[in-house]
Amino acid sequence: MTRVDPILRIAQRPYAARRLSPEDRAVFTLLIQLRRRAGEPSSIEIFDSTPWQSALFQGQRAIFNLEFAGENYAERAEAFAGAMGSIDWPLPGYFVADITLDSMHAGIVGTELRLSALIIKDW
Repeated sequence: MTRVDPILRIAQRPYAARRLSPEDRAVFTLLIQLRRRAGEPSSIEIFDSTPWQSALFQGQRAIFNLEFAGENYAERAEAFAGAMGSIDWPLPGYFVADITLDSMHAGIVGTELRLSALIIKDW
């Protein structure tokens, strides 16, 4: 698991995107979209991605913590969690087959969402 926010800033640079594998590019594209939808201040604190495959499909399973802070952090996290499953997450060459809220922890200064996503290669 890795602290991700600095990596996301690097992954957004054009030269870095060319060095990422297609699978990693799809995962990072999803993480960038999640951060944009979450608004500021928010961050992705830990992240893990592993290859996934079935008899017919292949892709990545990603697990990460999305943290909300600042004013109205609890309301923003609740709204995000409620809308997350109905949002279309466009990924070039891939699609989000499933994205779920595994847990939600509200604290004094922020709310943390533990999310899982299954990203499948679009043949």
